[in-house]
Amino acid sequence: MRRPADNKKAPLVCFIGRKNAGKTAFIEKLVALLSGAGLRVAYIKHDAHQFSMDHPGTDTFRVGKAGAQMVIISSPAQVACLKNVETEADLAQLSKCVSGSIELIVAEGYKSAGADRIEVSRGPGSDLVCREEDLLAVVSDRPRAARTIPVFSPEAADQVARFLAVRYNLKISLGQKWRGKNG
Repeated sequence: MRRPADNKKAPLVCFIGRKNAGKTAFIEKLVALLSGAGLRVAYIKHDAHQFSMDHPGTDTFRVGKAGAQMVIISSPAQVACLKNVETEADLAQLSKCVSGSIELIVAEGYKSAGADRIEVSRGPGSDLVCREEDLLAVVSDRPRAARTIPVFSPEAADQVARFLAVRYNLKISLGQKWRGKNG
């Protein structure tokens, strides 16, 4: 499979929707399919509340609590960077952190960002958060959730993967039936 040059910017698509609409569950299925097909995917998650990726008792937690403004931990398999900020980083700033051979950036949240968006919506009477003209597609348990853009079932992650592959000219194998790592 051909990989893009490191200086080529990976396409970015945001999955947005109301709380508990199933965004994370759908993204998990989609990323499993895309990565199972050989695509290198990055994930950016917006959290409106404070979060903690570190936990009490670890060396990095202790040094961060002592006043380090940035803590980086590295192992042979992973690198993590925790940085204290005074203002929240926007999606454009965060997407610049994605480097290497990443071919697609999937973000969760960021409904107001100027990026391509797919809305996840479920349940009767759930109006869309965004206008149809501001979305690429909708993932919904309601087949008529939108009139002017594609509507995909929450069980159709493979169809959304194909949709994204065509839209962004992603070089992946679109075989008969995809199986993610768990399926």
